[in-house]
Amino acid sequence: MWGPRARAPLPCLWASPEAVAVGVSIGINYGKIADNLPSPSRVSWLVQPMQVAKVKLYNADHSILTVFHGSSLELIIGNGNEKLSAMIDMSTAHAWVQDHVLPYLSCTDTRITYITAGN
Repeated sequence: MWGPRARAPLPCLWASPEAVAVGVSIGINYGKIADNLPSPSRVSWLVQPMQVAKVKLYNADHSILTVFHGSSLELIIGNGNEKLSAMIDMSTAHAWVQDHVLPYLSCTDTRITYITAGN
């Protein structure tokens, strides 16, 4: 019987460091709304020694996409809140993909894996 001082047993979870590290990758978020930001080419240079696998771009800015083109990073590109209402129109959404996604898929080392809608 459970008394006032009785406690439910807590399960113990054990994992080896190898088990924890399987499938783990590091990612960063990169946007351009702030002060004193490094240039896209500088960000690309800074990311390389960090062994970053994924980069979420808050907007599909051509200067940023061009720098990461062919980098073998997994890119997640955003379509900001300010553009969501326009994306209801299928032709506008199609044009956005044609302009911001397809040009960067010609290189096999560029992997745009997701497109986010809104921030």
